[in-house]
Amino acid sequence: MLTMRDHNVEDYATLRDMDTTDVAVLDEADGACLDQLGQYLVSTDAWQRFAIWLLHKHFEPAAGEVFAESVSTAPRGTQTTPVERSGHGLNATSMRFDPDVSSGVRVIAMEFGDQADFGSTLIGESR
Repeated sequence: MLTMRDHNVEDYATLRDMDTTDVAVLDEADGACLDQLGQYLVSTDAWQRFAIWLLHKHFEPAAGEVFAESVSTAPRGTQTTPVERSGHGLNATSMRFDPDVSSGVRVIAMEFGDQADFGSTLIGESR
């Protein structure tokens, strides 16, 4: 069963800083992993819905904050901003696997978008 939880400060503590490290340098092991993931996504016709995101940070969120992405149509662009989690109708748009789970598949929601901007992406969510 797939379960999801919001990220916390500790989930960002071990990530590489995009502005000061080689986070985007892929090696042969990365290529092999991406090849397997890509083949699976294509074989299950899920390639149009899912993609790969290199885990990184620019800074860590404060306790109680999540990163929320918003879209502007004029001028065109996106902005990701830390916001307080409570009181916002947010759904996860980017997630990573949680290594601290003993059974099933657990993911950590890393970035969010306002529910009014897209349809539901929630599958077996638990917070």
